[in-house]
Amino acid sequence: MRIIIPLLLTAILAAGCTGGQGARTVPRRTAYPRPELPDTVMAAAPGAPLHFLVNTAATAASEKDGWLNISYPTLGATVFVTFTPTTPAEAAGIKANRMERLMLNSGDRPSEHTEFITAHGFSALMVRTDGISTPVQFIATDDSAWVVSGAVYFNDPNAAEATDSIRPMAEAIAGDVFRALKELQ
Repeated sequence: MRIIIPLLLTAILAAGCTGGQGARTVPRRTAYPRPELPDTVMAAAPGAPLHFLVNTAATAASEKDGWLNISYPTLGATVFVTFTPTTPAEAAGIKANRMERLMLNSGDRPSEHTEFITAHGFSALMVRTDGISTPVQFIATDDSAWVVSGAVYFNDPNAAEATDSIRPMAEAIAGDVFRALKELQ
């Protein structure tokens, strides 16, 4: 009896796991693996015209004056940053141009905006938009000598549709951009 009851219960449970007649096995969707996110250690970007911090796990390169490309090879993303020297008379026009680009990139998608003024006098705007290939964009200016703008671009053409899978990586890079803008000088 002690053996028959457990065997009977096991058989009943096994019969209940078949899914019934006509059940089909459906494979799961392909998912992004959980990436190992970089640490938050930051250092000044070499070759940048201003003090701009970059994650030490990323690679910073400058193809020409005023440009800085920050590559996150393990995340498949690049932050494209432009440092535009200006005058007080031209700053508003440059800022409006960069804002128009930001809005065109975001399209009609809902966005999360973060605005702040740094300790060094820069007004900064960060915009997070899900569902686009540039989910993090930013503009910062001191309204007299510099306009700094940029966007995070994911190399994977499916990144825009894979919002949930890309979100942890986008948030990690957004944190780096936020720290860089706070210390911009």
